[in-house]
Amino acid sequence: MEVELPPELAAVPLGENGSTQLGPDTALMPPAQGTAMFIIRCVIPSLYLLIITVGLLGNITLMKIFISNSAMRSVPNIFISSLAAGDLLLLVTCVPVDASRYFSEEWLFGEVGCKLIPAIQLTSVGVSVFTLTTLSADR
Repeated sequence: MEVELPPELAAVPLGENGSTQLGPDTALMPPAQGTAMFIIRCVIPSLYLLIITVGLLGNITLMKIFISNSAMRSVPNIFISSLAAGDLLLLVTCVPVDASRYFSEEWLFGEVGCKLIPAIQLTSVGVSVFTLTTLSADR
């Protein structure tokens, strides 16, 4: 006995195990809603990729300059490099996890990721906040 679905919903396969999930049938959507789905599925993850790329490039370059140039080693620059390290940690953990929500409805990072990623995210935010506080106090 097969269940009849409303016309605006379609069964979307989830994986190799044959499970399905009800999702919107984009062929039956009005054009404006189809455009919104395109933006959610393509444009927003592309912006996340741009943020990750620019952030990694900038923070790694900054840390490389501070490490390789001994004239740049001062107390404020050490704080700034610590801030760059916290930002790198944030870019590697928070941004991909947030971007994955637009690709998949499921949690992609397993049970270890479920426990480890929030701890890493809080640590990176704490590093950034405490570094900015210390940098302000040093001034």
